[in-house]
Amino acid sequence: MGTKKSSVVGRLVQVAVVEGVGKVRVGWDADWSEYRVQAWAASGRLVAEYHTDDKADALDSAERMLATLAGPSPDQLAAVAAFAARHGRTWRADLAAAWLNGSDAREPDGHLLRQVRNQHGPAWLRRVTLADLAPVPA
Repeated sequence: MGTKKSSVVGRLVQVAVVEGVGKVRVGWDADWSEYRVQAWAASGRLVAEYHTDDKADALDSAERMLATLAGPSPDQLAAVAAFAARHGRTWRADLAAAWLNGSDAREPDGHLLRQVRNQHGPAWLRRVTLADLAPVPA
C-alpha cells in the first residue's frame, strides 16, 4: 500500500492518497477564510470534513483522518487480538467497558488499545471480528 503526498501553492494545500483506502484533501477556501479538510473513501464517498482557520490544525487533522481511513496498524491489531485472547468470548464488551472506564491503560499494550479507541472508536469495535485481528501471512 503506497502513500503519495503532494503540496502545491494556491487553493489546494495538500493531498494524501493511500491506494485502495482513500484520500485526504486539504484546501484553502478564500471565500470563507478557512482550511477545509476532507476525507474520501476509496469508493469516492465523502466520509469526514473539518473546517479551521489554522493551517497546522488542518494538516494535523488530515494526518489523523488518513490514519483512520487506513485502519488500525498491525501493532494495534495485535494488541486487540491479545486482549481478545485474554478475555474470551466477552472480549468485545470487556474492551468497550475498559475504554469507557479507562482501565485499558492498565492492560498490556494499553497505549495501543487507547490509540485504537481514539482513532477508530466504538463503531470499529462493533464490526471487527476475530478473523480481522488475525495476522496477515507474509
